Amino acid sequence: MQFAARSEDLRALVLDELARIGLAQRGAPLGIEDAALARLLAHPFDDNETELTALLLRAARRATGPAVRARDLDATVGEITIHSAHPASRSSRS
Repeated sequence: MQFAARSEDLRALVLDELARIGLAQRGAPLGIEDAALARLLAHPFDDNETELTALLLRAARRATGPAVRARDLDATVGEITIHSAHPASRSSRS
């Protein structure tokens, strides 16, 4: 599956994976806020489902509510870079 070309597949995969992770970790499905999903859709995963799953696991551990937020993803970017869907909101760290 090519994530970049099939954002609807990536969206479905994210929702399914977070529901599974939420059930396993919390006993209830975990959702994702629109801004966080937009960041995932903008990230070039290069068809790497393992990378996506690892990122979702880390973000789910950081989430304090019923859904992963953009800041939960931002806190996990030590291993990968998530590109904001809004270029003006990117930080200019070097």
